[in-house]
Amino acid sequence: MVTWADLTSTNLTRDLDELQAHPKFKGIRHQMEAEQDDAWMVRKDVLQGLSELERRDIPYDLLVAPRHLQYVPIVRERCPGLRLVVNHIAKPRIAERTFEPWAREIEVVSKLPHVWCKLSE
Repeated sequence: MVTWADLTSTNLTRDLDELQAHPKFKGIRHQMEAEQDDAWMVRKDVLQGLSELERRDIPYDLLVAPRHLQYVPIVRERCPGLRLVVNHIAKPRIAERTFEPWAREIEVVSKLPHVWCKLSE
């Protein structure tokens, strides 16, 4: 089970303790594509939460759109050991045949350590 937790909460430690007590718990994700701030994942409070995931070796699923990929290298730099999973290959606009800037950004992300990509139908 990959679930949501408020990375900016003062209760994050307690929330993660509870989640990690469940044997089916596998990771955390946040619907960044719904955030009005495209740079949400590199805010100081979010990076602190991501650092806590890194400390606990909890993977973080990146539920992002192509416009968010430019921030993944910053997260990698700040949390070098955090396992990152790009969900749905960052949802390129295949039906519209619009692959830029997605192609350029996903190539950069593909070269970062500890980054995987999740595909789905």
